[in-house]
Amino acid sequence: MTVWSDPVASSSWWGTRELQVSLVKANLATTVLDVRSNSFPGATDPLKLADQSGSPEPVALINGDFFDMFDTGDNSPRGPVVQDGKLLYAPYTRALVVGQTKTVLPPDEIQKVTGTVKLGRYSVPVRTINARTVPRNSGALYDRRWSVGATLPTGTTAITIRRGVVATVSSGAAVRAPRTAAGKVLLVPKSLAANIAHVAPGMVATVSVTPTDGTSDRPKTVYGMNSTFAKLEGSLVVGTVTVPIGALNYHNVTGTEADAFDANWARGAVPKGAATVVYSNGKITSVSRNGSSAAVPVGSTVIQLPGKIARRARAIHVGDTATLDLSLKTQSGATFTEALGHGSYVLQDGVIHASCTWAAETYRPRTLLGWDDTGRIFMLVSTSGRPDTWGGYRVGGATINEMTTWLKAMGATNAVNLDGGGSTILVAKRNGAFRRIDLPKKTPRRPVPNAVAFVAR
Repeated sequence: MTVWSDPVASSSWWGTRELQVSLVKANLATTVLDVRSNSFPGATDPLKLADQSGSPEPVALINGDFFDMFDTGDNSPRGPVVQDGKLLYAPYTRALVVGQTKTVLPPDEIQKVTGTVKLGRYSVPVRTINARTVPRNSGALYDRRWSVGATLPTGTTAITIRRGVVATVSSGAAVRAPRTAAGKVLLVPKSLAANIAHVAPGMVATVSVTPTDGTSDRPKTVYGMNSTFAKLEGSLVVGTVTVPIGALNYHNVTGTEADAFDANWARGAVPKGAATVVYSNGKITSVSRNGSSAAVPVGSTVIQLPGKIARRARAIHVGDTATLDLSLKTQSGATFTEALGHGSYVLQDGVIHASCTWAAETYRPRTLLGWDDTGRIFMLVSTSGRPDTWGGYRVGGATINEMTTWLKAMGATNAVNLDGGGSTILVAKRNGAFRRIDLPKKTPRRPVPNAVAFVAR
């Protein structure tokens, strides 16, 4: 893992700009992405999140999601928060989330093989099936069992095979994994370009591979990164009654779905709904058909029912058997072990999508989280090189486009924008203590509701 921070001087229309750029580079093979958070709602000094009791010591930590500082002032993050595979917080709205996924592949899904793929009169040697990387001197074959995100590793020539015929040939572009048993994708490295120079759609494709002694004989855990839209689509089921739950530990009970509150709620008394149901260990322990704002009992979950769905509490009674589901549904189907909300998707499959709005093109402190298809992950932070403020407003730094371009140049193929401005910070351990390294250590630090840490395995 590499942690680097250095001042850079660059020219702009108003003169020389002082810029401090900080980078952390790691790999999911040796590093865990760890989301740190406060109880909800609330915000915490980033140094305290780095040194959080009961959590493993991070190598580095950056600030996380955008949050509500002004409208309600309760510091609620914009998107959901997942830690150790458990959903801790979710607003009512659908939001973009980014985080780490964990897939346990059965033994026969990652194989070392020997064989060839014949494409017309051309031939490509093959040594792996569903591997995370493509060998330098042989092709790599992929089928529908590939589980590390939707797309395959990039930077090669991809030949899609459907029902024994070449369907497509593309170079350098992101290709999705096959979805049927009859589909295959062959990734060919540049060193074998001559073998496929004349391969074209419509050619007959024959796959002839057999496992070698190197075939995996035990399950393999594969870590990846994913960004997608997500929303809590939970429920409390009591007999024939179903109460839809659309938020967890959110500050406002509203809309047509219930809000659930558990031990991660920080304020004691919970926001009052039109009716209140308390759940614990498969049973209903309390029902208030006029609503209650009492604190969450130990080991329980309080369900606040708003508006018209409060009527459903009439058919729920103390002692009833119940099932509580607080599942985060993702658009991509990803299941996160660690996740938090983010702003825009600025780099996707190697294509820059950074906005060109005034806010994105001003020099401000920025925080980006990036990754590639091989498991590398990047933290990139920019500041002014000194604690500049203008009326309490952090100034100086970089534009979103600059940050995205730099990350892409370093090898990232995907990146998202996290909160910036006064929230931007990079924390690492120096001389036995955690301190900020993107600015002088005595620079004031803004409390944040969550953060992203890199922890060595």
